[in-house]
Amino acid sequence: MAQTARWIKDGSRLLNQQCRLWGRDICRPEGNVLLERGFHRHRATDGSNASSQYTLQTAPDRLIRLWGFGLYYGGCGEHGSGIFINRFEFEPRLASAAADRWHSATELQHLPRASDAESPLVRDALGWIVGYERWVRLTYGVPYRQRCLIEARSRWSAPHRLPEAWEDLRARMTSASQVPRPSPSATQAHAAC
Repeated sequence: MAQTARWIKDGSRLLNQQCRLWGRDICRPEGNVLLERGFHRHRATDGSNASSQYTLQTAPDRLIRLWGFGLYYGGCGEHGSGIFINRFEFEPRLASAAADRWHSATELQHLPRASDAESPLVRDALGWIVGYERWVRLTYGVPYRQRCLIEARSRWSAPHRLPEAWEDLRARMTSASQVPRPSPSATQAHAAC
């Protein structure tokens, strides 16, 4: 149980920071890094200031969606299923990705928790983040990521270690073949807040 609590804590810290970094990548003065990487931006159709959705199809049957509030990784199309991870709560949840559908944070917050059967999807999502951060480091350099961390007011002080931090979390999950989820006492304590 202590190991799972550590995953949730480390995963939450890393994903919160990663969402901040993606935000800095979007605002890069020389151009939006996510668009340069091949993502498609979708804005809320109701004209609100809601978080934009960035979608990248990584394989014929696989896509990743990013929002300011988290990420989706999994299948695509009308019957695509995968996992959603909230940036503040590293507890993967089962999700669906209808083609080009924009989601809101409130729509995704009550999804059922993923089971251990979905742990390969979680590890694959983390693997995608590892690859993205390695690409950023190779393409834009460590000084770029250092600036992003400063601009995002992040406490992380080792931008050259970002891919390795994600890889470490992924390796710990792989060795246990489990999806991180809180202990019942942690869930009860969280619900009481």
